[in-house]
Amino acid sequence: MSGAVTDAISEATLVVVPVRLAVFDLAAVKETIDFARQSKKPFALVINAVPPRRDNTESPFVTQVREVLAGLNVPVWAGQITHRTIYSLSLEYGEVRGNTMRIRRLRPRSQGLWNAIERSVKAIHGAYAGAAMHRVAA
Repeated sequence: MSGAVTDAISEATLVVVPVRLAVFDLAAVKETIDFARQSKKPFALVINAVPPRRDNTESPFVTQVREVLAGLNVPVWAGQITHRTIYSLSLEYGEVRGNTMRIRRLRPRSQGLWNAIERSVKAIHGAYAGAAMHRVAA
């Protein structure tokens, strides 16, 4: 693991680890999880770059990865970051031709992740504040 990653984990309030559905990525994530645990940092995995849900049902491959991650006894965000081909094309062309409205409609989907992160960080800060209050009172 790079020094930049270990430094970032050491300074983090909450470690958010994006995970792709690839064997090598899943193996690398284990090292990150181990370091976060050693550093006593709360963490959560976010499944990234996956096929979109169909009829509000996730891809069988995503379900399988969730089962593998559950076997590692790690917290996994219930949502997912869906791979959007249109984003890749926008990098190639420098714009999204004729699809600006579609891009605007996709943004709120990742907002759920940020809302979950904000709630978690507030809970972490609250837990530490509560622990400090109890130490002072004792």
